[in-house]
Amino acid sequence: MNKPLLVVALAALVLASGCGRDEARVGVNTKDAKITVAGGNASVALPDNFPKDVPIMPGASVKGVINAGQVTSIQMIASASPQDTAKYYQDNLGAQGWKVENTIAAGKVTMFTAVKDTRQVSFQIGDNDGKNAAIMISLRPKN
Repeated sequence: MNKPLLVVALAALVLASGCGRDEARVGVNTKDAKITVAGGNASVALPDNFPKDVPIMPGASVKGVINAGQVTSIQMIASASPQDTAKYYQDNLGAQGWKVENTIAAGKVTMFTAVKDTRQVSFQIGDNDGKNAAIMISLRPKN
């Protein structure tokens, strides 16, 4: 198992030990990655340097942040359907100057990328619990 995956696995294990509590947060820092995750009703803050032109769905709760090299990944839960959440992002990315590309939708899961200048952002949006959407946003330099 490579180091970033091991770190994520350890963070998830520590977080799971906090199950049953209203709030649990875990942070792990290594030379390769900085990971912060939250469980229960807790949330974590977006990184200070997270770009303002990448929209965040109103009311979404940030559950995890992973900074690994030039890649930043954000995990969130939104109180909307996966379809409504995907539409929100696709509509609002265009308003911020992003060009949406490579959309794949199957059932309750939508994946797409958007590019702007020298950056690329990828979205994976799916069902979390039958009433909320799970969102994964990954931001990186454009290939």
